[in-house]
Amino acid sequence: MNINKLDEFKKLNNRTDGKVTKMIRPVKAWNNYWQGKIISYILERLVLEVFKNKPIGKWVKALHTFYNESIRLINESAIMPDKKYSDKSILDEYNQSYLLEVLERLKKAKGYADESKWNKLLGTRRI
Repeated sequence: MNINKLDEFKKLNNRTDGKVTKMIRPVKAWNNYWQGKIISYILERLVLEVFKNKPIGKWVKALHTFYNESIRLINESAIMPDKKYSDKSILDEYNQSYLLEVLERLKKAKGYADESKWNKLLGTRRI
């Protein structure tokens, strides 16, 4: 994460009593369990974008919120500006087939979360 994103991350983490850091852990655990195809930076940015205006309450609800909002952000080609190049979205760096794969993985994860199939979503190891 660059310095500006780190500052934004720290502010959001302070506002949520450290829950942003804790939210990134299950998101990355899910990604790793499913062969880690989504670049870590994108996951971190999605967590920041999703929770900058939404509360992180109970973890189950937070995971639902993350998957729902991440799907929306990618579907809408939301601009998640890179602070170094604020006129560009970080998603602009990736080709359409990669973003479609990310979207499909998020939709599959959302389905498991909707059905409360946590072992299928995150595996059985501790996060």
